Amino acid sequence: MVMYGENVPVHKKFVQYGLLKTELDEYLEQELDRAGYGGMRLQRVPNATKIIVYVERPAIAIGRRGRNIRRIEEEVQEEFPLLGRVTIEVKEIPTPELNPRVVARRLASAIERGIHFRRAAYGALRRIMNAGAKGALIKLSGKLIGARARTEKFMDGVVKYCGEPGDEYMIEGYVQAITKPGAIGVTVKIMPPDVELPDEIEVKPPEEVEDQLKELVGESEEPEEGEE
Repeated sequence: MVMYGENVPVHKKFVQYGLLKTELDEYLEQELDRAGYGGMRLQRVPNATKIIVYVERPAIAIGRRGRNIRRIEEEVQEEFPLLGRVTIEVKEIPTPELNPRVVARRLASAIERGIHFRRAAYGALRRIMNAGAKGALIKLSGKLIGARARTEKFMDGVVKYCGEPGDEYMIEGYVQAITKPGAIGVTVKIMPPDVELPDEIEVKPPEEVEDQLKELVGESEEPEEGEE
């Protein structure tokens, strides 16, 4: 549990606040796993902290008459006093196939059930792209075949690996699949459909370009007021 006092330097507060968010995210993932947890967002409101959680099945997260979500609110408020009074809002993920954490969890579950990793990965990749994603990357690391660990990558569409586009546009999820040979790391990165990349260009047909040029030339040849 992360706590700090008033005399702690500001830069350390930022670090500790980041650790708090990580611990809170891990706690919510464990508590809301059956509901299909897909991430959370903190929002400061007057005298309280609002936690927005995104799940596949809101009814399971809320519980009968709201008992489950109230229990989680009480436990979060007790375990993370830095947040102050806590309220949790549950939102349904509109398109689970575009949420990397949900896709990674589904893929890990398929591998744990004994489905071949290539078949499971290609199936997940196809569903992501059919949902409208601009690109996707799936990376599996561990003892996939035999006793030696290896890494397999599956990619489709536009994928940014590094730099500002990679950090800003690609959303990532990570889950571990527990199999008999050992743990397999499942990493899913998705380029959302609404992202506007700086290097994207629109190629127009020649006819449309010629029409635009004629309009520009015609406007430049029009005489100004007072000229004959």
